[in-house]
Amino acid sequence: MASDGQVWVSKALVTIEELEKDAKHVALLEEVDEEDRIVRTKARQVADTLKQVSADQQEAAKGVELLLLATVLQQYSADDEETDVAVLEVCIIYLPLKA
Repeated sequence: MASDGQVWVSKALVTIEELEKDAKHVALLEEVDEEDRIVRTKARQVADTLKQVSADQQEAAKGVELLLLATVLQQYSADDEETDVAVLEVCIIYLPLKA
């Protein structure tokens, strides 16, 4: 956890997203298909929603946020061309959120 309360993996993903937008100076080694991009975006949205849970659930929400964002980061760094986003999709779909 960083001094500003943000989990480190979130900071890493923000940096990756900024680099993806800088097509002038950075080129991806492998193109990301639209389905993967959509799932990653939804995962980030769910992680943002987790920041709004009630005080008694904040510790658990931080753990879920860390696991969810770490899974997104793993998707970026996987060597396997057949990397399946199914695990990430299941996490997003079935994660019950109670604010």
